[in-house]
Amino acid sequence: MIQRAWRFTAALAATAVAAFTIFGSVPVYAATFTYTDPNCASFSVTDVGNGGIAVQCSRLDCAISASTLSPSSNQNVTLTASCQPPSGSTSYSWTKLNGGDASCPGAPAAGSSTTVIAPNTNAASCSYRLTASDPTFGVATRTVTLNWGAVAAPAGCSISANPQSLPIGGGQVTLTISCSGGGSASAYSWSGGFAQGQTSQQVTGTLTATTAFNASASNGGGSAPASLTVTVATGGGQTGGGNVQPCAGFANTRVLDIDWNNPQTVLSASQGGMGPNDAVVVRFTVPATAANSVSAGRILTAEYQADLSDKIGALSTTACDFSPSLAPGAMGQGTTVTENFFIGGNNGYYPSLQPGSTYFFNIRNGPNPIGNCQGGNCNLYVQLLRPGN
Repeated sequence: MIQRAWRFTAALAATAVAAFTIFGSVPVYAATFTYTDPNCASFSVTDVGNGGIAVQCSRLDCAISASTLSPSSNQNVTLTASCQPPSGSTSYSWTKLNGGDASCPGAPAAGSSTTVIAPNTNAASCSYRLTASDPTFGVATRTVTLNWGAVAAPAGCSISANPQSLPIGGGQVTLTISCSGGGSASAYSWSGGFAQGQTSQQVTGTLTATTAFNASASNGGGSAPASLTVTVATGGGQTGGGNVQPCAGFANTRVLDIDWNNPQTVLSASQGGMGPNDAVVVRFTVPATAANSVSAGRILTAEYQADLSDKIGALSTTACDFSPSLAPGAMGQGTTVTENFFIGGNNGYYPSLQPGSTYFFNIRNGPNPIGNCQGGNCNLYVQLLRPGN
């Protein structure tokens, strides 16, 4: 009997059936061999000579490429399937594997190339399965996982002011919050002064006194705070008697004294008038013998020999102080400015002046002087009315 060797090379075989005839001695013998591999969609059998055969398996083999596997928080991702052997009859479908996880986007559209929309969450890890089907080469599946990064909170935030400080009397200022690191801010909040409750990145308003501001910049990842104090100058005067130092930020400082015991009207003209950028400081002292009052006294100022313009007046223990330092009601504005006060007792709004103390009624022009006040002198008269008078 003559024997033959058969060589079978089947990398992946489905069901392969081959019949062989053995030649040599008589009689002739025939043999049938069957090979089965469920992973093979189709096969072919080839005679390789010398009694050998080759079984070639054909099946669909696919890969997935992604535009990125680690997208940023708001970045969409394109998935592309590539299958071998190529066939115009292959169909593609995609399935989300995260079940009911609402943080992951739903299944992308069918097709060899599709786009996954970024989730509306800070971070998510989402898996998708490709199923490719071909009538000749079978079915192939592949899985890909996308890891969206967390939204980084803003960092390194600060507030800038333009201008950074204001002269006596204050003025307009613009505040801006900016962040040097982290993620981009999508919302802003403010507190303090005119910025209270504002929600824009930049706010503008008017200050008449030193004010602390706070702000925060935020996004889905968190928030970062910032703070800034904008100063308003109060001048360089002093308490008590002696010479009053010039008020900072003014061309001239006119000092007028009123005698509490003989309160005659005083005029700015006696000290050279009041120009558009001049300050007038009126000084008076409450005697140590003054009794607590049950009625209010007042000090007031108004223009004469000029068109009426707004004046700002503040009653203080310090010369050149234009802030309501004694009480909220110790600062006023108008063509005539009147400041009421009590001696001793405090009614909760008007300031309470103490016996034996010196006070200053500090006066400056308003923000929009008119007529002679704009280009020349705005002469003032000032009256002191003691409690009970």
